[in-house]
Amino acid sequence: MNARSLIPLAALLLNFVVIPAQAEIYKWTDENGHVRFSDRPPANQKAKVDTVNVNSTARSQGHREMSDKLRKPLPTAYPILAEEGKRVKTLGIENLVFAPESVRNDPDQELGRNLSLSSSYGGKSYASYCQFKGRTLDAHNASVLFKTSVKEIYRAMFNTISQLGYSDSIYDQALFKNQQSKSTDLSLGGVIKDVFLENCGINQTFNKTYVEIEWQLFSNLERRVVYKTTTRGYNENWGDTPRTHGGQESMAAATDDALKRLFSDQAFIENFYATLPQQPVSKYHSELSLSLHRAKPRDNFVKSVNNLKDSIVTVRTSSGHGSGFIISNQGHALTNYHVVGENQQVLLINGDKQAYATVLYKDKVRDLALLKTDSRNFSQPISAINPEVFTGESVYIIGTPLTEELDHTVTRGIISGIRMQNSMKFIQTDAAVNPGNSGGPAFNEKGEIVAIAVAGMFTDNGASLNMNFLIPIQEALDSMNIHYQLN
Repeated sequence: MNARSLIPLAALLLNFVVIPAQAEIYKWTDENGHVRFSDRPPANQKAKVDTVNVNSTARSQGHREMSDKLRKPLPTAYPILAEEGKRVKTLGIENLVFAPESVRNDPDQELGRNLSLSSSYGGKSYASYCQFKGRTLDAHNASVLFKTSVKEIYRAMFNTISQLGYSDSIYDQALFKNQQSKSTDLSLGGVIKDVFLENCGINQTFNKTYVEIEWQLFSNLERRVVYKTTTRGYNENWGDTPRTHGGQESMAAATDDALKRLFSDQAFIENFYATLPQQPVSKYHSELSLSLHRAKPRDNFVKSVNNLKDSIVTVRTSSGHGSGFIISNQGHALTNYHVVGENQQVLLINGDKQAYATVLYKDKVRDLALLKTDSRNFSQPISAINPEVFTGESVYIIGTPLTEELDHTVTRGIISGIRMQNSMKFIQTDAAVNPGNSGGPAFNEKGEIVAIAVAGMFTDNGASLNMNFLIPIQEALDSMNIHYQLN
């Protein structure tokens, strides 16, 4: 998303002004040398002021273009319903950005087409006297008319998506923050590139609104825009009965109409099903049997660490990342439950290798999750195991703390003690466990896996207390119904 487009929608709407026809417009230069237009003389009396008459009968090209768009309603939209019985990716509705192309830093635009008042941004505006049954209603200042609540627009969009069967949708007011606080697979954002308005009345108004929105669909798992298109929306109330708050209603309805046209696009809809496993996470899964071994007498962690890294992965989700490791040559992997959360699918990353993995099984109480990928790039499992640990012995933890760029970080400490909490066993250690380490494996001096990182304790200002906790590997395997034989 271009940085210049990040302009709050509500603030820009307040600057979007409709001028009564045949009114005097003042053209003046401010102290910075910028040419401005306004409907009243500037406060600075030293400014050179020219008066420009706006004639309602003027037929500029922009005037005709806008009139044509407002005169011709768009064809009916036919949104595509979610397929019954199929799982769809979850969607977060995020910010609309108001950045029409009508006005950039060009102060001498043609009046009646690109008139911007006291702002370097604005929209194409049209003003005229409106005739209804012999009465003349003056178009009035849009800064009053368009105190449109952003939440009203989002609410209308959210309701439409829910009615189409995408009931897991949520809305947020941050544009593409990777949904750090919410787990949705996809995020939808839009840039209002153009808008035409015709609003007549004071307390009650007749309205026509046309919008053109550039939509972007963002994959929170892949961290990229996966679909981009532009749709138009239209709303009209130009009959016998004016509406209270008609401008606000018309803007929200036109935006919602553009959204419905987006959901009429089959290519857009396909993104809700692509690569998504259609089988839900099992409450129970069949027993998994592994063939493991103990380390050889001369084996040690330092000599084995490079080979071990091939089995250790970053587990990326739609809301962040954690760590994990491959446990079978069929592509099974272990991580923490709190890493995957409600995600149905995650992305496994090891260097330049990436592969989707399905969440097969989750144990929320023991904080564990079993994953499965079909990629042959993730078929080298950790095979040396030792369920016995002793207080005072060294322990090494490998994972991806803080950011994905720190993958395969190794920290070292000792086993500080064996603790019981809620009838579950934990290993206490002073080896660093930071956010992102969760789900990563812990090894002894011989390079045998002994535990899984699960939690670290910190002060209020984020400093480590050197009190971190691991799940013993035997407890983890038992929780996942995984058995093994020692060779």
